[in-house]
Amino acid sequence: RGENLPQWMEAFELVQPTSQDAPAQGKSYQYKMSRGGESTFQYSDFVPGQRIAWAGPPVQAGPGELSPRGSFDLADQDGGTYVRLTLDPELGGAMKAAGFVMKRQMKKDAQGDLARLKQLLEGQG
Repeated sequence: RGENLPQWMEAFELVQPTSQDAPAQGKSYQYKMSRGGESTFQYSDFVPGQRIAWAGPPVQAGPGELSPRGSFDLADQDGGTYVRLTLDPELGGAMKAAGFVMKRQMKKDAQGDLARLKQLLEGQG
């Protein structure tokens, strides 16, 4: 559920569904980032237990803007679950020039987030 993102993703301060419907393709969420910025995202693809993809409108991020876009792909592997996170934001304004640095930082942040998710799911967090 999108509203659980702040439990393991440091970038989110708050995530709330815009309706009480169950998670599904088209489900929308409002969010507030820990470093500032508020917007929405929507599940652009949702296959329970296999794939969750999202996209959203641009949000102001420092001297530029960022349109969130990415996916989680899940697969059974060696008695556990393999999780592939793909982050593919659209960068605008001054963010385009800093794209390489921004993507490197996002990768570093994602590694920490996925480690927290693993601990949470395995009951260690």
